[in-house]
Amino acid sequence: MFDVRRNLEKGMSRRELVAFDQGLAKFLQQDQLLPRLKLAIESDYHELNAGKQVVEQAKESEEDFEQQILKFTNKQRHYNKSIKNDNAQYKWLSYSAMLDRKNRETMYTAEGMEAKWNDNNFEQFYRKELRADIKRPARSINPDEYSSKKYWETGVPEF
Repeated sequence: MFDVRRNLEKGMSRRELVAFDQGLAKFLQQDQLLPRLKLAIESDYHELNAGKQVVEQAKESEEDFEQQILKFTNKQRHYNKSIKNDNAQYKWLSYSAMLDRKNRETMYTAEGMEAKWNDNNFEQFYRKELRADIKRPARSINPDEYSSKKYWETGVPEF
């Protein structure tokens, strides 16, 4: 504002400068300046607050990203839809529980250490087969295969 006044002094007469100062004095009253100053202060404050929010949001986004990395995707619904044989799932759960209890009891023996680290035994094979049976359809049951077969019905003579 004072720079503008200095530039005007070069090209104005004394009387024109006095008139300019009187007009300027009306605008430099407290009741005229206070609303403009408040508006300028509020806009500066809002700009600072917006910058602060951007910084906080970036920090929270980084922390949120770190938390999201630690989470696992929920695949339970997909797994539930892929089950074709509920009975095999119950067999797998009970067999796994039985193996875990057995391994817990023999954990510190030589046999237990071998069972813990060895994947190539019948127990682990059967456990994997039960796990695979969950996704296979159940076998159909033929009741004729479970009826008693007497030697005179088959036509084979007894010795």
